[in-house]
Amino acid sequence: MLPRLTILLVLVSPGALAQSPAPAPAPTASLPALTPVLIQFDEKVSSDQNRNGDRFRFHVAADVRVGDLVVIPMGTPGVGEVIHAAKSGVAGKAGELIVAARYVTVGTKNVRLRSFAAGTGQNLANVANWTSIFVGMPSLLIQGGKMTMPQNMLAAARTAETVTLPATQAVVVAGDEPMNAAVTGNTR
Repeated sequence: MLPRLTILLVLVSPGALAQSPAPAPAPTASLPALTPVLIQFDEKVSSDQNRNGDRFRFHVAADVRVGDLVVIPMGTPGVGEVIHAAKSGVAGKAGELIVAARYVTVGTKNVRLRSFAAGTGQNLANVANWTSIFVGMPSLLIQGGKMTMPQNMLAAARTAETVTLPATQAVVVAGDEPMNAAVTGNTR
């Protein structure tokens, strides 16, 4: 039994028992609050189809950088919410739509955004009022315009708070215009 034990000790090298060095930590960067984030809608949002509280998808349309580091890459998915939606109505009432970008997901972290885009459809109430004077009841059939934010529409949002994110070195491409915290003056 002793010869086998000796052979076993010879087969285990001293290097196998040594600890390997810890990997270098991934670089991070602090993204300031109110940094602009360019987003692009992945689906249509409309006053005649969406309701208050509905969620919609978008993605980041340009890298968000801190200096030469990318902290939110182009293509990062995000979620928005319909804050207020009202259908267009009779007598020329315009549709209304207010939406907010809520967050983008970077890795496993949701980065909160603050952004509101609001508007109304075409208001035809005055046309309906004047028509009622000359025509009567049929003027109530005049329908106002709906408010639509089409798929692929670009909008600007801003980060809601300062957040530390994993960062990668930016690759400069001709014609590339990233959303850069340093350029907007939102650095600390």
